[in-house]
Amino acid sequence: MNIDKSTLSEKVSTLISDMILKGIFKPGERLTETGLSKKLGFSRTPIREALRSLEKEGFVYIVPRKGATVTLLTDRDIEEIFLLKYRLETLAVVLALEHINDEDINYLKRLNRKLRELKKSKSISNLIDINSKFHSYIINKCYNHRLIKMLDDIFAQFNRATAFSFGDESRIDEVILEHEEITEAIEKRDEKMVESAMEKHVYKGWQFIKDKFAGQEKK
Repeated sequence: MNIDKSTLSEKVSTLISDMILKGIFKPGERLTETGLSKKLGFSRTPIREALRSLEKEGFVYIVPRKGATVTLLTDRDIEEIFLLKYRLETLAVVLALEHINDEDINYLKRLNRKLRELKKSKSISNLIDINSKFHSYIINKCYNHRLIKMLDDIFAQFNRATAFSFGDESRIDEVILEHEEITEAIEKRDEKMVESAMEKHVYKGWQFIKDKFAGQEKK
C-alpha cells in the first residue's frame, strides 16, 4: 500500500511541476488540495504529499491552513543560486575524484544517454530529474556531509531555475556534451580538467538561464 501511494504522489508531483514549468500555474497562484483534486482527478491525499515534495524542490511554498502558492523566482535568486553552485559543486567534484570508480562512471554515462533519449520529451520535469540525478550522484561521492547538505539546499531552488534550460532543445544538446566532458575528465582522474569542465558547465547554464529569465521579465 505504501509503495502504491508513493508512486501515485510522485506522478501527481511530476504533473503539477510540469504545469508550473509550462506556465499553466503562474507564480503567486494559490493551489488548494480541493481545487487540484477537481482539476486533476486525484484524491486529496496524494495531492497533499505531492505539494510537500514540491515545497522541498522550491516549486511552491505552503502556509498552514491556507494552502500552497507557486513560488516567484527573481533574478537575484538566480544570481545567488548559481554563484554558490559554481563554487561549491566544483569543490565537490574535485573531492569526489578519489571515491569514484569505473562502475560509477558507467552509471553517469547511462544517465547522460537517458537525457539524450528524453530530449524530444515534452516532460521538462523528467529531464530535470535525470539531470539532477547526474549532479547529485557526483556530489554524494565527495563524502563531505556538510558540503552535500549545502548543495542539496541549493538544488531545491536550482531545479526550478533549470526549467529555462530544459525548455530549449539546443541547450539540452549543450548540457549533454558538457556532461560528457565532465565524465571524461573524471575517467581520466585529471583534477584540473574536472574542475574546468564543471566550472564551464555551471557557468554556461548560469548565463543561459540569466539571459532567458531577463527576456521573460521584459515581456
